[in-house]
Amino acid sequence: ATLMSHGYQVGQGSDRKPGAGRAAAGSWLTALHGAAGQGEVLALPYADPDVAAAARSGPALATEVQVATRVGQALLSRTFGTTPLAYSWPPDGLADQRTIDTLFAAGVTTVVLDSQALPIVGGEPSETPGAHTTVPSRDGHLEALLSDHTLTGVVQDGAADPTQGPLAVQRMISELLMIQAERPSDPRSIVIAPDRRWSPSPAYAAALLAESGRVPWIAPVTLSQVAAGPTYDIQRGPLAYPAAERAQQLSRGYLLGVAAIKRRIDAFAGILPAGDAQARSFDSGILRLLSSAWRLDPAGAIDQRNTLRADVLATMNRVRIASADKSLVTLTSHTGTVPVTIRNDLDTPVRVVVGVAPSLHLVVKGGRITRTIAPHRQVPVDVRATALTSGVFPLTVTLYTPTGQRYGDSVQLFVRSTAYGVTALLITGGATAVLLLTVVGRLARRARAARRAARGST
Repeated sequence: ATLMSHGYQVGQGSDRKPGAGRAAAGSWLTALHGAAGQGEVLALPYADPDVAAAARSGPALATEVQVATRVGQALLSRTFGTTPLAYSWPPDGLADQRTIDTLFAAGVTTVVLDSQALPIVGGEPSETPGAHTTVPSRDGHLEALLSDHTLTGVVQDGAADPTQGPLAVQRMISELLMIQAERPSDPRSIVIAPDRRWSPSPAYAAALLAESGRVPWIAPVTLSQVAAGPTYDIQRGPLAYPAAERAQQLSRGYLLGVAAIKRRIDAFAGILPAGDAQARSFDSGILRLLSSAWRLDPAGAIDQRNTLRADVLATMNRVRIASADKSLVTLTSHTGTVPVTIRNDLDTPVRVVVGVAPSLHLVVKGGRITRTIAPHRQVPVDVRATALTSGVFPLTVTLYTPTGQRYGDSVQLFVRSTAYGVTALLITGGATAVLLLTVVGRLARRARAARRAARGST
């Protein structure tokens, strides 16, 4: 939206023209700043990833959740000039233990969960517990703010049907009055957290906020005030993550495909200067593929994944081995040079390692050669090869990043050697020696015969 507010272009080539949304983007940003300035801001990780699914899929994508968390915090900090709450709010307010461990590693201090995520042990208490508790992680504890499952459902239902809005407001006020009446001398903090894609009408949202500020048994507080207050002393069981919630996650097969694209992007970034814009763009694409929004559109998720994969492959192919696959190189002696050409069609320099894998009868000197290639240039790399015998032998050439990660597809060259090997030389030498001895023997016999004939004639 910020980029749009500065003016932008749409279309391609001769069809490019100024975008029509500049004014709308500016107005939206102004309204956003005004709304955010009236309360605390909780930053979702960039693209709102399905943190439970990503954490379950393995370390590679779990690390992406940590990246998304830091990016989301930094983005809103720059946008609003303030520090957002370092809290996490998983989709549906539910998380398993691996998710909590991942969030803790990302620097999250407080997590907002549904009250059903930490069920009460030993039956329902005589009074509704406050929202503040703690949840253990592998390396420590996080503060936990539990949204009241019943009240959250009431608020969400009121937005789903406009005719039920006034009734939902009255029920919320009544439920809170009952909670206060359970023990009037014990003020408790209650958190209500509708779904992140909750879309109420402005009138309904305004009524909820207005009514909650008018009655004497409700005092609005911020999330940070709830987190700073005492924890409620009640025994809760381990994290509950329902099977129905797990079934909604991004599928394991889908995430395996995302992880494969991520490995290619890491290889691409490995040959570029640090902080390259194209690599950052692809990293953001991975975070978008992990969005929890794709739970509702799995077909759209696969389309986006395929689009990003094709874009990554096409871009990576701009740095490649230009030597033709299956081409033939002839060595006219025992040792010679095999030329390999590497091409860089990117707008930025790259640093690659050319790896050469010889065959059984071919020895290569210096199997790894590092080269820096300027933008839109190609460089020759001479590979010194020694043939142990004559014949045609394969030579596999592969690009690697400076850290040793494979880059792109290999190219196989064929090397023809016309030089004789050691065995052939021994056989040829022996045959030549026999031939020479035979010739010398015949010449000696002829000489002796000639001398005898000469003596006989005298």
